[in-house]
Amino acid sequence: MDRSASGQEDLLIAFNELVSAPGSRHVFALALAAFIDLIVFLLAYSSGPYFFCAPQERWTSAGAAMDSSDDQVFTRNFLRKLIPSSQGIARVDSSGLNPGERQLCLLLVSKGHAAQVNEDGKLFYLLDQDVHEQMVESLVNPGLSLRASVKSAAPGPQNGSDFRKAVAPPVSFSVSFISASKMRPRLLCASLTSFIDAS
Repeated sequence: MDRSASGQEDLLIAFNELVSAPGSRHVFALALAAFIDLIVFLLAYSSGPYFFCAPQERWTSAGAAMDSSDDQVFTRNFLRKLIPSSQGIARVDSSGLNPGERQLCLLLVSKGHAAQVNEDGKLFYLLDQDVHEQMVESLVNPGLSLRASVKSAAPGPQNGSDFRKAVAPPVSFSVSFISASKMRPRLLCASLTSFIDAS
């Protein structure tokens, strides 16, 4: 009976048995280990885009970083510059692009997701339908930065009267209140007129 003094000697003894006299249990153990390694590799390969994002999302993040902007704000500003072409395909004028947007378009062209077209002396980028769809769908759940940018861009009151109109609650008058009022008709009309002018 072989006795080993350390775990390293156990490994050497097992390796000698495997090389000198391989049995059915050794073949089964090798096949099981290969099967497990294959399953782990396939799971890691298929889950890669979910953990590290799709290449297009990484390109969008890089373009947003170049423009010092949030990903969704960058995508929203880029989508606002898209106009339909004569074929109904989304396109963007290269002269109105920011540095980050220009780099994104160049990457899309190099990967075959966009095409360059010269029309009337201007350079346009035609976007693939799938790319356009993914950009629009990325704004379905707006993040904090996108919601903050929308609120800051909302027009506010310009003067005191607009402010009163913005903060004043809607006024409703019931027929029973007017009929039960002891005020004279002329005074009532004057009061309503002055109240409406003040509001």
